[in-house]
Amino acid sequence: VVPSPAKHRAKMDDIVVVAQGTQSLRNIHNDPDVIKLQEIPTFQPLLKGVLSGQTSLSTICLEKLDSAQVLQLFVGIKSFIHTLSMSMILRRIQMGIDQTIPLMERLNNLLPESERLEPFSMKPDGEIK
Repeated sequence: VVPSPAKHRAKMDDIVVVAQGTQSLRNIHNDPDVIKLQEIPTFQPLLKGVLSGQTSLSTICLEKLDSAQVLQLFVGIKSFIHTLSMSMILRRIQMGIDQTIPLMERLNNLLPESERLEPFSMKPDGEIK
């Protein structure tokens, strides 16, 4: 009885290596994943001791901050944001008016002559010339 080839187990002497594979040594200096992670910018907190639990460093930072100047800074920022938001609101209103007036004029021109309204003006009655 001849043993089947499936049952025949290869010995180490029977294995032939065709080509040696090149296995690069990966370490933290040449690993592409580590290099990509190192390129990500890190966030440094304003008060460095707050996250690590160091109270002495954070109290030193807090002592150097003048609360009146910080308050003045934030009041200025609040005023700027308010002015900017009002500017954006007024710009949107103006864009809406600029789109609506031509439509009103076209609609008014479609009416019979006797039913047409006088031309629309944003100026008070005394300023129309």
